[in-house]
Amino acid sequence: MRGEAGISGWDDDRREGELPLRIEWSVYEDDAWTVLQSDEYTLPWTDTSASVKLRVRLYEADGYLAATDEATAKIVNRAEFHMRSPRAGSSIRADSRVELDYEARDAEGHRVEADAWYESRDGLSWTEAPVIRDSWWMTPETTGPVYLKAVWTVAEGRTRESITEYMLTKRSGR
Repeated sequence: MRGEAGISGWDDDRREGELPLRIEWSVYEDDAWTVLQSDEYTLPWTDTSASVKLRVRLYEADGYLAATDEATAKIVNRAEFHMRSPRAGSSIRADSRVELDYEARDAEGHRVEADAWYESRDGLSWTEAPVIRDSWWMTPETTGPVYLKAVWTVAEGRTRESITEYMLTKRSGR
């Protein structure tokens, strides 16, 4: 988590020309304040949302606590995936090219493309799906249920999967 914080009640003019000797950042974890060793803090991963309570203290050269402030930040994981077309559960033709219209977002809510596509006939064993340019899927040749799995990166070292089920039907005129 990166951000900027200010100290309410800190008067910059109180000690003209003097800056605090030390700035101390703390995070409230496990019912106690933990002093951070740097000005960066990484929240534990959450699949939904989390809150973190932060404290900053400013100490003067003589060790006097000049100012302190606390704030609670809410972190929301905005990762999501929506398959707009073809719609889940719809019938599509076997052995055809189907356009994929989807929207994937990472944990910060930015649009991303799928990293990989897989297909399965039973939902258990998966093979790489023939998806061209991240938007055209060549469906299997045989009829019956088929599952399409999209895998996308939501944060560094973290991925999510979305599985959509379809029914493959015979091509007309065959």
